[in-house]
Amino acid sequence: MDMEQTDTERLLKHFVEEDAVLRAYVYASTRSYSDADDVLQDVWRTLAVKWSQYDDSRPFRNWAMGVARIQVRKWRQEKGRSREIPSSDVLDLLAATAEEHADEIDVRLSFLGACLGGLTVSCRNIMEMKYLSGLQIAEIAARMGRNVAAIEMTLVRARRALRECIDRRMREEFGQ
Repeated sequence: MDMEQTDTERLLKHFVEEDAVLRAYVYASTRSYSDADDVLQDVWRTLAVKWSQYDDSRPFRNWAMGVARIQVRKWRQEKGRSREIPSSDVLDLLAATAEEHADEIDVRLSFLGACLGGLTVSCRNIMEMKYLSGLQIAEIAARMGRNVAAIEMTLVRARRALRECIDRRMREEFGQ
């Protein structure tokens, strides 16, 4: 029983360490938060089921990205051959890019929390409704009693402010 807990703890540790990279790849591949969450759930489920097959001598990230690629391809097949769905070559490029920039993604995410704190409460609320709750802009506007254009502009400005804040922190930290 202790061995199972140790395995579970190790698996969870890997999940936490690699979540941002996998999430970046899956979202870039699906371009939908809802679809990305569904695919990620399948990725984590597959990793958990196949955990006993994982070879500790090899990087977990590579194994997890392989599973993510398979799950994204399954998602793509289920969605059909829509022009809006990236091709296999594009999916491979996205996966390679996510792996290549994994450390930078982790650092940028660590700065995101502090940068979010610099936004007004209203901006944070709008961003939460859009990106955490997955609401459409029209629904956010209705809930906040504002027009759609005002919500869109708030999101544009908030994303710009976050990008500038994160970039500034990256330059301060790493001279980039």
